[in-house]
Parts: sequence; C-alpha cells; structure tokens
Amino acid sequence: MPDGESPCAASLPAQTSTIRNQSMPVTLITRPENSRTGTKRKSLAERVIKHFASSLSCRMLCFLDDQDASVVRLDRGAANRGFYLPVDENVPLNWLPEYVTSRVYVDDGVSMFFPRVVDELIYLHGTTCADDVGLVLTLAHELQHAVQHGKARNIWAVNTLVTGLDRKIITKLNLSWSDIPIELDARLVSKRVAEGLFGAKLVCAHIDKKIAEQITEADAAEWTFMKALDPATSVDVASATQSLFWRLKDYRSELEAVLEEVKNSSDYNCITLDCFFGTDGRQNVQMA
Repeated sequence: MPDGESPCAASLPAQTSTIRNQSMPVTLITRPENSRTGTKRKSLAERVIKHFASSLSCRMLCFLDDQDASVVRLDRGAANRGFYLPVDENVPLNWLPEYVTSRVYVDDGVSMFFPRVVDELIYLHGTTCADDVGLVLTLAHELQHAVQHGKARNIWAVNTLVTGLDRKIITKLNLSWSDIPIELDARLVSKRVAEGLFGAKLVCAHIDKKIAEQITEADAAEWTFMKALDPATSVDVASATQSLFWRLKDYRSELEAVLEEVKNSSDYNCITLDCFFGTDGRQNVQMA
C-alpha cells in the first residue's frame, strides 16, 4: 500500500460488472456496493459504455470512485474529473491509489509478479460521479479517447504530445483544449451522448453550474467553450491534427523531446513526427 493511502479506503467494497461487446469485455467497478447510489451509477455507466461497446477492442477497466483521489489531482490539476490511460508494463501506475492499481495487476495466488489483466483504464473521481450529467459527460469523453486510441493510435499519440509541451510555449501560442483535435472530438461526442440521455436543457444547466463553480479560470473557460459546442457537428481528427502540427512547426525539437520521454511505452515507440511536418501542413498522415 502506497504511503498516505487510507486502509479503510482500500478495503471498501465495490460493485463489479462485466459488459461484453463484440471483442473484449469491459469491467465496470463502482464504489461502494450495496447502496442505492452505487446501483444507480452502475446502471447509468452501463448505458454509456454500451453506446461505445462495439468500438472498444481492449481489456478495459472503468473505475467509478466514491471519493476523489488527491494523488490524481496533484498530477493532473485541481479541476481534473477523470482520465483515460492505456496500460502496459512500461507505464508507471505508482501515482494512483492502491485500490485502483490492485484491479490492474491482480494477485492470482500463484504468480510472483501479479499479472496485468487490463489494457486500458478509465478513472472517474467521486465528485464527478456525484452528478448524473457530469458522470455521463466525463465517462463518454474518456471512452471516446479509447475509441480514438483503438482506431487511429498514431493520431491519438501525437495529439497527447502537445499537452506535454512547456507551459510557456502553450501560453505563447494561446493553445487550449479546443485546439487539440482528439480533445475537441471527445467533447463533441460526450455532449452528444449526454444530450441523448438527458436532453439539451439539463446538460446546459450542468455546464452553467460548472462555469459558476470556477474551480480554475481555465476550467471555467473550458466549460464556456463546451456550452457553445454544437453536438451535431464533428471534427476530422486526422486533418485537424495535421493543421495543428503545421502551427507547431517551429517547435518540432520540443515535441521530439516530449516524444523521447515516452518512447518506452508501446504507444509511442514506433512514432515518427516526419509525416506530421509536411512542407505545406497538409501531408497525409498514417492512421494506424
């Protein structure tokens, strides 16, 4: 158990269900079990997961917490609502709560090194799950990242490099989440799914509430942008990625440095940025 981890938090029971799709099962864990709230969240999450099920191709764990993981917020910011993370043996998980990682590497009672039973992890904080609309928006957002990762891994991977740039560069270029194609796509899809379940009026009310909370100035700006999005529209992620990298052409060396830091992961070890820096910014990119 990591330092600072609450023993009682790690021992809380959780509801576990398996949702099967055309290829791989999705394991859904909701904490705590045997409660009306947990059962309601589980049912709602299952509806969202089934919306994406046919497009998911890896062993996935969706972990819906009943508390906020402070270690995650320390790593990803105070406004973080959850995350999507592809997992392999080279991806460190020591920044996550033990009660989550123990569901990724599971004690089988035999192996010296616990076997990994998960290829992709989605985690939602307890405060995210406390609001039905917030749960659906965030879960659908992270599931769309899983779809992107499965269908066009190179495109997904290079998009994530941009967020690793030095904050001075991001500020100088006035980059925001809306400028990163996979993030814009995930927001459009999540709003579409949420409005399909709750209607536009309830989704808009939730967004207004998040704007008013203003956890951070950047978070409020993101929700303001989210409110203006038309969920009936879509984005050509590959083309938009090419345009973004043309905009970043003067910072290729910085992007290469970010890439080098993550080369040990299987998602990045075969990536080259050559095809994303064509002479006119419209060079074809490899989708696989």
